[in-house]
Amino acid sequence: MPANLRLFRALGPVFALALGAVPLASAQTETGEAAPPKAPAAANPNASPAAEMTRFATFLDQHSDIEARLRENAELLNDPAFLKNHPSLGRFLTSHPKVKDELVAQPRWFLHRAITRPILTPAPANAKQLAEFDKLLDQYPEVASELAQHPQMLRQPRFLNSHPAIRDYVKEHPEIVRSATPKAAAPKAPAAKTPAPGPAKVQRPAEEKSPAAP
Repeated sequence: MPANLRLFRALGPVFALALGAVPLASAQTETGEAAPPKAPAAANPNASPAAEMTRFATFLDQHSDIEARLRENAELLNDPAFLKNHPSLGRFLTSHPKVKDELVAQPRWFLHRAITRPILTPAPANAKQLAEFDKLLDQYPEVASELAQHPQMLRQPRFLNSHPAIRDYVKEHPEIVRSATPKAAAPKAPAAKTPAPGPAKVQRPAEEKSPAAP
């Protein structure tokens, strides 16, 4: 047997192993377990509280269901079960730790957000009107708690009549009410029903009259 043929046979398994290793590694990568979830972005210690709350507002714009729950009970931010069921919120809070502190310092933040959101009205309440309204609510903490959870109550005559001071204020400052919640759309009138066509009438040919006798 020629020397080169014996050398090829001797090195054949080595070549085969080397050439087969690449697809094997590739297959393991393609068929392996799913990549672990991305870690939350690192917190920015230089971010101002106002900037962090602006980012939080943007987050809530994209998660209205979370906002509705937090408006009713902001303590859910510290509930491990709630955060587990809403991992996007957990990741956000990890990346923006100042948000929790700001919500503690501003217990009416959700109410302020409802009143000042320009998406609901082209002329929302301004900072001065908001401060005046806060002073009024300071005198009625129970009312403030109700409105924090349900700002749309500012539109309910029954609620306003039960709290004359609030009623008189929103009467003088209607932008507070316009901003708190949009008006419900008027129900559409049902379309007029078109009567069903009746059976087509068949026209009979007119009977020919026989000529008169002479």
